[in-house]
Amino acid sequence: NNGGCSHHCRHTSSGPLCSCNQGFHLDADQKTCIDVDECDAGAGCCLQDCFNTPGGYECGCHAGYRLSLDGCTCDDVDECIAENDICEHTCHNTAGSFQCFCNIGHKLEEDRKSCAPLDDPVEALNGRPGFGRHYPEVTFYHGEELTQLFDDENEEGGEEEARGEFTLSQSFVCWDGTFG
Repeated sequence: NNGGCSHHCRHTSSGPLCSCNQGFHLDADQKTCIDVDECDAGAGCCLQDCFNTPGGYECGCHAGYRLSLDGCTCDDVDECIAENDICEHTCHNTAGSFQCFCNIGHKLEEDRKSCAPLDDPVEALNGRPGFGRHYPEVTFYHGEELTQLFDDENEEGGEEEARGEFTLSQSFVCWDGTFG
């Protein structure tokens, strides 16, 4: 009967002495072995998800990541490489996900993967109508201020440079070969 022990029994002069397999501990009755929940105890090495198993634990990863060879950490999945045609035009890998971008003259559809031609060539990136200007506009970023330069004529008819400071409320990233 194994001395009444649920795992291991060693007979001693004072009676049976029970012990447990790794990942278990003796209950108060000193005979029954109870599973240690390494995930709740913080003993697991998992960086994202931890799943308790009898006598141990297994690590898991969130969507967009895969378990690394060490069995504890998670590596980002590059969906742009793993799923070749995930975006119609341009795919950019992000931590745990990806983002699609469209070529000039196209806008991203609601599925966030497909691109459709713009109805109006001056349609802004945010989907609102653009502002038609007769002069080019360039914005430079220096530290915490934006300086906007205009190539416009002043009231006396000569050309001058007008400057203004603005608060950055949106930022756009243009990947090589996707703008201008």
